[in-house]
Amino acid sequence: WDVVPRARSYAVTISNELLVSFLGHLKYRIPRRTDLLSPLSSHSLTYLLKLSFGLIFSLGHLSHDVVDDVSAKDNETWRTMSATLLGYFWQLADKCADTRNHAALGIVTQITRHEADALEYATRRLVRGLASPRDAARQGFGAALTELLRACPALQPEALLDTMAKNLELTGALKGPDERDVLFGQLVGCAALLRSGRVAALEPARRSVVAATLCGLILGCADSKAYLRELSVVLVGELVGQLAPSEVEEALWPRLSPELEAALAAYSAHELYLALRLYHALPMDVFARLLPHCDVRDAGGL
Repeated sequence: WDVVPRARSYAVTISNELLVSFLGHLKYRIPRRTDLLSPLSSHSLTYLLKLSFGLIFSLGHLSHDVVDDVSAKDNETWRTMSATLLGYFWQLADKCADTRNHAALGIVTQITRHEADALEYATRRLVRGLASPRDAARQGFGAALTELLRACPALQPEALLDTMAKNLELTGALKGPDERDVLFGQLVGCAALLRSGRVAALEPARRSVVAATLCGLILGCADSKAYLRELSVVLVGELVGQLAPSEVEEALWPRLSPELEAALAAYSAHELYLALRLYHALPMDVFARLLPHCDVRDAGGL
């Protein structure tokens, strides 16, 4: 039971409240005291902690911020994290833009000073925050992640996508608002990576692989919920603008072609936007070959 006192306090409180709720259904009554479980052994506390988190995770009642505080695997990371840094993460959701910007700057400054110890933790924490519905969390965590990518070359785009896949995973258990939050989190994470400039800076071979992954993730969100299509096509348009024409054709076109196979007159606003971005990014002969049903004019436009 080697864990910081703050995490132990969370464990005792959550386990006690869980038992209060459970035993209440069995007509038992016990006092709501957070020190009730303190005499228990370390093994018992560890078991109750796992039980609490397992059940509460399934019900979706525990915020990502609290879970992250308690479940950090590396206690050394906790020792290097100052109270100031942990406070910055909370401030990222503040409704005041100046407060969020100050917190993002504080996080990036501290992480760049202690990169080896804290980068993995900070990245995971920021990615999880992208799915938080709390106040302005998406704006704050997204901005901080963008700046962290710019400031820390050690945070590779592939590593960020892997962290997103592990921490923003869509499962069958997610419904309604929880599913929406994860989808928004995925899109904001993609936006952070694109707007950091890290994709455009990759060597061509790596850039094509990352671009194909991003395109699939973004359009997957668009296919999941109609209200995400506008944001999704804007991000795909930004991605197109960061690639060479050959990379667009190789990495993106296999995923984009089903979106644009209808006749031009039948295009939705989103499909027309994608076609226009491709028109301005590709040589005319390439565009005409990929979209032969679109009337290409030298005067410029569709």
